[in-house]
Order: sequence, then C-alpha cells, then structure tokens
Amino acid sequence: MQRSTPRHAPDDAITIDVTSALKQGGGIGRATRGLVWGLAALDAQRPYRLLHARDAVPNPTWPLGDNFYWHALPFDERQSSFLWHRLAIPMPLEWIGVRSALYHGPDYIVPPLRHTPSLVTIHDLSYELFDNVHEAPLRAYLQRAVPRSIERADQLIAVSQSTRDELIRCYDLSPEQISVIYSGVEPRFRPLDVSNAEEEALLEQGRATFRLDRPFVLCVATIEPRKNLSTLVRAFAQFRRAHPESDAELLLAGGRGWLGQREKLTALIQAEGLGGNVRLLGFVDDDLLPALLNEARLLAYPSLHEGFGLPVLEALACGTPTITARNSSLPEAGGDAAYYIDQATDIAALAHALATVWYDDTLRATMRERGLAHASQFTWQRTAQQALALYQRMGAAVG
Repeated sequence: MQRSTPRHAPDDAITIDVTSALKQGGGIGRATRGLVWGLAALDAQRPYRLLHARDAVPNPTWPLGDNFYWHALPFDERQSSFLWHRLAIPMPLEWIGVRSALYHGPDYIVPPLRHTPSLVTIHDLSYELFDNVHEAPLRAYLQRAVPRSIERADQLIAVSQSTRDELIRCYDLSPEQISVIYSGVEPRFRPLDVSNAEEEALLEQGRATFRLDRPFVLCVATIEPRKNLSTLVRAFAQFRRAHPESDAELLLAGGRGWLGQREKLTALIQAEGLGGNVRLLGFVDDDLLPALLNEARLLAYPSLHEGFGLPVLEALACGTPTITARNSSLPEAGGDAAYYIDQATDIAALAHALATVWYDDTLRATMRERGLAHASQFTWQRTAQQALALYQRMGAAVG
C-alpha cells in the first residue's frame, strides 16, 4: 500500500490524469481506475504520477505501490477546463512543475505540453454523431476541446474498434495513430457463491437494500437520452401486458442524468401504467452492483450508441443473460453471448427479446455459459499490459 506522506514524482515518471477516477462513478471513472490498478499490479518499478485536479480527493485505499505518486494541480477541475480548454491558454504543464517521460489523458483531454510525448484515450464520439443526447454547452465544449487534444497527442487509444473507426471517419485520422485497447472487468463481477458466507451476506445485503422480492429485469445506465430508456419502458410495458403472470419488475439503476430525462421517464412510467412495476434505484454503489447483477433474471441495455459498453460486459461476467442492440461497439462488448435486437428503438423487437430470454431456461443457461467465457477475456491486467507496451513504444523508459 502506498505511503500517505506527500512525495514528489521524479521527472521521468509516466503521468496519468486520474481526476475522472476520483470524481466519476460511471464508465470513464471506472475505466481509469481499472487502468491504474492494473498498472500497479503489473509494474512495481517504473514511477507513475497520478495527476488530479485540486478538488479531486486522493483515495488512500487504492492498491498502489511506492512507485505511484499523487500530484494535485494548483487549480480545480472547472478552473483547469476553463483555462486550458475553453480559453485555450497555452500554459504548458511543465510550467507548473509537472515534467514527465510521458503524459496519458484517459478522459478525452490533453493539456498544453512543451516537450512531453502524450497520448489520449477517446471513449466515444456521441457528441459528434448525435445532436440531442448531450447538453448544448457540453457538446460545444467537446467539439472544440477533443479535436485540439487529438492534435496535441502523439498517439490515441480507442476503447473499441467501433470508436477507432469513428475517429478515422470523423477526424480524418490515420489508422496508425490509433490503438484499440479494451476495458476490463474487475474480479468482483462474477457469479456469487451462496455457499460462501461472505458472498451470501453480500447477496442478502443487496436483497434488503433494493427490496428484491420479485423477479426483475435490470438496466444499469445513467438516465440520459443515449441510453434509450424510454424504449425499454415501453417494451417492458408490452411484455407485462402480454405476460402478466411473470410478475416481473424493471429496475433502472443509474444517476439522474440530464436534459430532464428522469422527469420524462417518470411520466412515461405512469402513462404506461407501470407505477408498481418499474423502480428507479438511482446510482448504485459499486460494492452492491455485483449483487444486483447476480440477482437479476436478465439485463436489458438497448443503448443507441456506446464507446464500449462496460455494463454489458460486467453483467456477462456475473453470468447474467443480457439483451442489447446491434450498434456501435455493443457487439464487441457482448460477443457471441448477448441476445441482440437489430434496431435499438424497435419496441416490439425488444419486447419479444424480453419474453424470449425471460421464459427460455435453456437459452438463459447457454447465454450464461457463453457470457462467462466471453467476459473472462477482458481483464484490467490485459488492459494494463497493452497500455504499458504502448508507453514503451512511445519511449517511456523501462524501470
């Protein structure tokens, strides 16, 4: 475990911006944490600087070795965004004492740098491809800041082949500039064993916390337009009307989101007569998410577009049969294990998929087996190994 006393990283450290990992509970934050933890398990020699905004609080429980160093910027996340990316003030990191062998921006953005090689991870290009899934100020910011960061970066990481293809198409990039490095699944996402006292206690905690006394369909997604939750609610209503004997609930686990989607979704639930059969759980704590996934009869994830689709992979790793849409990166996340609908907005197709997977025990068993095999290929150790190989190709010295 890393020492708690302040230390300064050497100038030949690999710098990784971990602000998202400290402040975000969703996919990008989880992906950044997974990368750092994977590197810590893999590499105990090379120095790493974990750079973060002043208002992001370091987490002393992270499993880090003494070759990892926390480093707070002199300004908070909003100030850094304003200075570097909205005003585009060319103040290099080196001018504020951050000198590195390599800089990695795992959340779309690279700040100004003088002589430091850099790479940036791009998760998805929904802000370029859709005009109604993000708040207008955020979309405008990303459309300015991300291309600028891509120009600064020496190399790019795409989290899927789909995202790599979008980068090439939208920004006219050379394929050689972009490496595909998939995210991983934490080991805690697995089938929980009721014969293990600790794991049974976790399942019991999940049942009590979320009042899991009926079979349910689960969706894990922020309540925002891209997740297409209105289609899911309408499809679930069709499924319930056709199969009232199922006694199924739909549980929506995810943060409030934006563009008034929670309020619109609540109104739709009432209009469909689902007030007693659909529950919005809000953001679910990471510790309880594996229990919730284990208890679900199936996961439904009809997103309009994903950069990778980590909730799909985490569900498969828990042995939970999963329905998703055949678009963007979702077939990469789901492999041969998921049940696909061709159009994410096809309400009838999704309702049919819910009924098929809900009632076909043989199909669910097959999907469970395939899901476990597919998800086992995606580990944070593998992600870290591929990232480290890229760091080395870019000239970061081996410790």
